[in-house]
Amino acid sequence: MQNNRQKTRAFGIDNHLAWLASLAVVGWASLALAADVGKPNDAKAGDTINAAGILTTDGNVNSLMVLTDGEEAPAKYEFGGGFDKQTLKGIFSVSRVQLAYVRDGDIRKLLKIKKETPVATGTVTGSVVLLGNNAFWIAVKTKDGHIDGYADSWPPGKVNATLKTLHKGDTVRIKYHTDFERHRIDALEVLPTPAQANGPNAAAPGQAAKLPEGVQALRDVEYAKVGATSLLLDIFKPSMATGKLPLVIWVHGGAWSAGNKEWQPIPALPMTARGYAVATIDYRLSGEAKWPAQIHDCKAAVRFLRAHAKEYNLDPDRFGVWGSSAGGHLVAMLGTSGDVRELEGDLGNPGVSSRVQAVCDWFGPTDLLVLDNANPVKGLLGGPASENVDKAKQANPITWISKDAPPFLIMHGDQDKAVSIKQSELLREALRKAGGWVKFVAIPGVGHDFRGPEGAAAVPWAILKPEYLKTVNEFFDEKLKGKK
Repeated sequence: MQNNRQKTRAFGIDNHLAWLASLAVVGWASLALAADVGKPNDAKAGDTINAAGILTTDGNVNSLMVLTDGEEAPAKYEFGGGFDKQTLKGIFSVSRVQLAYVRDGDIRKLLKIKKETPVATGTVTGSVVLLGNNAFWIAVKTKDGHIDGYADSWPPGKVNATLKTLHKGDTVRIKYHTDFERHRIDALEVLPTPAQANGPNAAAPGQAAKLPEGVQALRDVEYAKVGATSLLLDIFKPSMATGKLPLVIWVHGGAWSAGNKEWQPIPALPMTARGYAVATIDYRLSGEAKWPAQIHDCKAAVRFLRAHAKEYNLDPDRFGVWGSSAGGHLVAMLGTSGDVRELEGDLGNPGVSSRVQAVCDWFGPTDLLVLDNANPVKGLLGGPASENVDKAKQANPITWISKDAPPFLIMHGDQDKAVSIKQSELLREALRKAGGWVKFVAIPGVGHDFRGPEGAAAVPWAILKPEYLKTVNEFFDEKLKGKK
């Protein structure tokens, strides 16, 4: 995992845009905030105004920029008389804060600032990921349906004892702060499971959530082993299916540094009702291994599933891959570098093809040299792309494009500030130039994860919108089933 000043869910965000990204990441609906918000528009010169908002610059400067509730842009606050800068200790950019100030025209004199402690209560939907050195990542779904990730207690190790007994399906209350788009846990409490968690699809402590009737799950199948570490995948398929099934492999995102095969949501799972088998895979994260370990793992998973196609009732000639964000990058790599020896690695089933027959890339990065100094890129490559040019070029799916590339569906929000839509446009043009089949869908007005425009209220898991899934279903039906 990356350190406490690095980014996780979004990446490639310039510092001057961090305040925009933070609005989508924090997810106001999941916060329980106690803010005494004044009415700046009604205040007279010299009145003390109480407000709440997001600190958008570090606390180690002579003035601060704060985006207060109800404002469209951050405003500058200068330290007022007698202000004690020591109160800034522990407050970082994108922290949620309360402040008191005096406004006279455009000048805002800061009298007091205090970091708020947001609280999120919900159900753990993603398995706890322990990566050593006290690093971890969990996904929590709140009552309004919003799912967010929480990582790396601060100080490190503060809540590890609780984490060791935490399971998927547990109800938790988390006090946290947000530090450069990462929610860091200050306190974690496991609550009694609510009655609704005991429904027919509920998960027992320590078990994955039950699937709807008619779906068979094969969980934690070892597809390769690295030292003592098992690389696992899950397979889902219709229980009553006969014959060989086309397969769609879902590759999760998480800036190459977070997430796992159970990370929710998994948009591909409903395809089991359409006569597909679905696999979700783990791969080594950048905190465990640097590039090209990630593509080696993905290719090993493809080879394993093809080698065991008969055992799992899969059609080895109809494999599709689908991923979002960092997962979008990896499926694009699978699509353009099929059977490229340089990227195959040596993990299991040698001689079996790693080619796939269709690729759905959701808002994945392409040219890491353009993203260069973004923290997830540095985590993946072991440093800035400009200092690891050969690795960055190797990790660019465009490098490996040939006329034999499988069909591509690329979907990207035109307001994505984390991974610019230009990244997908580069891939589209390269595929077209090589004579490949590519459908490009630019979705207007949405950002990363297909959320609303950056700076607007977060739309919980907008990637599950029916119209987006319909486009993907039609693509795989055409390319893997031959339907027009």
